[in-house]
Amino acid sequence: MPFALWLQRCTRLLQQQRLPQRVLFWALWLLTLLITHVILIHYLEKLRWFDALWLTLTTVVTVGYGDLFPKTDAGRWCTIILLYGGSIFILANLVGEFFQLLSAHFQRRLHGKWSYHTMKDHVVIIGAPANNPVRYLERLIDELRRHRDWQMRPIVVLSQQFEQFPTELVDRKVRWINGCGTSQSNLTAAGAGNAHAVILVAANSTSADSDSYALDAIDRLRSQGMQGLIVAECVKEPNRERMKRFGASAVVRVMHGYPEAIARAVLAPGSEVVLEGLFSSEGEECERIDLSGTYAWRDILVTLAEAEIGTALAAETGDGQIAINPLGKTLAVRALFVVMDDKGSARKHEIAGLLANKNRV
Repeated sequence: MPFALWLQRCTRLLQQQRLPQRVLFWALWLLTLLITHVILIHYLEKLRWFDALWLTLTTVVTVGYGDLFPKTDAGRWCTIILLYGGSIFILANLVGEFFQLLSAHFQRRLHGKWSYHTMKDHVVIIGAPANNPVRYLERLIDELRRHRDWQMRPIVVLSQQFEQFPTELVDRKVRWINGCGTSQSNLTAAGAGNAHAVILVAANSTSADSDSYALDAIDRLRSQGMQGLIVAECVKEPNRERMKRFGASAVVRVMHGYPEAIARAVLAPGSEVVLEGLFSSEGEECERIDLSGTYAWRDILVTLAEAEIGTALAAETGDGQIAINPLGKTLAVRALFVVMDDKGSARKHEIAGLLANKNRV
């Protein structure tokens, strides 16, 4: 009776332990019983060490080939008590607990409750647009991974917009933390302090609250010693300099329809300034110049540069295709796309004549 009470008390205490501790407990118990059985069978049955191990393992997994078996009473009692009475039960219990542990881990990952605090040199994406967040993250992640140096770099998304992580992102091997990016515990769980780059995505393209959120996150990241890139989207123009003072490496305007822009700021820092310039009407602009003729792309570049009109980026060919910087090619050109300032724009009517003269020479 006292033994039954003691066993009941031990079972109750074991059930109160966390699942990983229970798996470890049963694994150690099973290992102890198996080693004990191998040692006893070796001496009692006069078997080689390997034969004793073979007998023990084939018995505990209930295979029982029959090639080896205990022949002495002492060996049989040892097998009954240690294997039939203990190890087989413990093994079954261990397998059940282990698969329960795997299931619990899977559920935690699926619902964003896992911790990646030991991860290093990865990318952390904080936040997502309120509208079409899955499609935005798909395009952003795909753009990052097109770069040969970033194809195998792990990516963690820190966002509280999902009840369950979308399968489109799970299939891309993206990890998820379900939470707010201004929480220090969530930033730690995402391993943001050890990240190669952190991308702060504005939830709303018009609300200044998104800027406040980004400023808080930047401050927390730099305060915990994060040395990597921090690229942030900015809603209100006056907040750009504030974000840079707080420690942002690059600040880009919100372009949720074009996530590739913020990806370029991570892959090629500084290129975001070039891209934003193309999207705005301030300073230099990209203009379309209609003309007709067959020209070498090198001649187009050199002619426009020597005339100080602008820089050609692409051409529309005779079949309507857009060729972006087609180096080494000669094209039947229908139109050119040229970046130029106001002075260059005032002289764009000269381009056809300059190229015609170049061809005659």
